[in-house]
Amino acid sequence: MIILRELEGDLAVLLWSTWRDVRLWGSIPPDQRAGLFAPGAAAHREQLLHANALDDAIEFPLDVLTGMVAAPAQADPAALSVACVHVAEWSARQGLFGTATAFAQAAALAAPEHGEPPLLAGVLATQWGRDAVAETWLRRAVAVARREPDWQVYAAAFVELGALFTRRGSYEQAHRSFHRALLTCRRHGLRDIRARAFHGQMRLALRLREYERAEALARNAEKAFGPSHPQLPALLADQAVLKLRQRKYAEAGPLLRQVLRRASSSAERGQLLAALAHAAAGTGEQETYQECWATCWTLLEKGLEPAVEAAMVAELGRAAVAMHDGPRIAQAAERARQAAPATGRPALNRTAWRLPEEEESEPGGKES
Repeated sequence: MIILRELEGDLAVLLWSTWRDVRLWGSIPPDQRAGLFAPGAAAHREQLLHANALDDAIEFPLDVLTGMVAAPAQADPAALSVACVHVAEWSARQGLFGTATAFAQAAALAAPEHGEPPLLAGVLATQWGRDAVAETWLRRAVAVARREPDWQVYAAAFVELGALFTRRGSYEQAHRSFHRALLTCRRHGLRDIRARAFHGQMRLALRLREYERAEALARNAEKAFGPSHPQLPALLADQAVLKLRQRKYAEAGPLLRQVLRRASSSAERGQLLAALAHAAAGTGEQETYQECWATCWTLLEKGLEPAVEAAMVAELGRAAVAMHDGPRIAQAAERARQAAPATGRPALNRTAWRLPEEEESEPGGKES
């Protein structure tokens, strides 16, 4: 079980046994829950709970879930679901996305009439890199939210499905999902989710190389987000990528530097620096190109998630082509070849990054 693989010691045993018991409780009809757990099970769980110095963020939720073992017939489904959500969110903050997904699923089973837990399970499964699992739970969130009804969850689940289908290359399904989300947002005044749907559509248009449409959608998203929204840096980063694809290198650089000031994780910084290396190569800023490349390679050597590494190496390859840097083109291609088994994608090669003058549809040369 993923919980036992992600965690160690007594905490792993405590979380795994708690998750198992919630799933069992949720699978049993309410009128059959009395006496579900063995005598003494609750006392043993409490002993395990109090023998460990737990983070305050999960100590009370786990105490609530232990109460379910003591009195399963009296346990409140909504309280159990909320407790599982707290454990899931704590796990996600620790980077334990398998454990987080497992507890979000348990939350959904404890209170199956609510749409938020399956939505959370889908989002966390996406962060875990399990798109098939994510799709199952996001579709469940749509179905449950439609019955409640909870239009916020309904629209948000379609935004997440649209993003998933975009990554998968199922572009028609992605378009339909974003369209459903936007219709719901307009009918029910959901401005925040509407902004996220525009952002998702912008990423889809970028994938399809519909650059003018992507620009219009980015403007819509930026207006809907407002100047202080926490997702605005991600939108600005995508706008920078759009500028790179359009060869508007001088416009991409300032956007990337603005977002870099807010970047916190190594993965985020690495992808932004790889893009900045590309922008610097396009404008002939040799020193910035060299610095970004060196920093990116250091991050790659320390180890990153396979999908993050693949994105960074692809952007570094494009940067090397824009700078006409033959040795680093070869270096990036070799790194991509080595990483291919981990990502499940074909290795990139020299032909994946054509030199600007080889592109017939776009003018070559550097931009000042």
